[in-house]
Amino acid sequence: MEIPYRLIRSDRRTLSLTVESGGALVARAPLRMPVGEIEAFIERKRAWIERKRAEAPPRPAPFAPRDGACLPWVGGELRLAFCGLPLCVDFDGWLLAPRDGDAFARLRDWRKRRAAEVLTPRVHLWESRMGLRVQSIHYTSARRRWGSMSADGRLRLNAALMHCPMELSDYVIVHELAHRIHPDHSPAFHALVRAALPHADALRVRMREFAGVTTLLAAPGEDDA
Repeated sequence: MEIPYRLIRSDRRTLSLTVESGGALVARAPLRMPVGEIEAFIERKRAWIERKRAEAPPRPAPFAPRDGACLPWVGGELRLAFCGLPLCVDFDGWLLAPRDGDAFARLRDWRKRRAAEVLTPRVHLWESRMGLRVQSIHYTSARRRWGSMSADGRLRLNAALMHCPMELSDYVIVHELAHRIHPDHSPAFHALVRAALPHADALRVRMREFAGVTTLLAAPGEDDA
């Protein structure tokens, strides 16, 4: 029986497979790779896919923005309360949000703003430690991808990293910075990541626990390639 999958094409050089929370399979492929080659690769990886699906965490329930709802936040959580403020504000375990307007849009704007405030200094810290530089940093609300690095040094980070403990955000930042030297996931790439973060392998495994948080405030139609 054929294995259903979602295909994302980009200017990457290699084919990769990801099993997401809930068991969905995503194939990321070069722009001109034939579909037959992609599906033959998927078939060869059938046993791996089935094992990863068995290990995948269940997809979390959709987030409903209402009074008392909780959002995971940098290793803790924030409790949502609607009020008369014009903008979202978080403090001391609370997230205050305007009563009027599109709650999801306001929360996404707040999360991107806070991600820029918190994660941008982490990027600069790891740039200094690794002797690397990025050209720009952009924060997204993508549904699946944690981050990406373009060939010319444009870094994209998912603002949903704010729902994860900081050490996992550091792992994603280091991972993407390493792509400034190695655009693939070769042994040399992983060696560079481990040189910066000796416990990188354990952090990569732990990322699976938080796979579903990218859907909490995801923007419809956000570029996820």
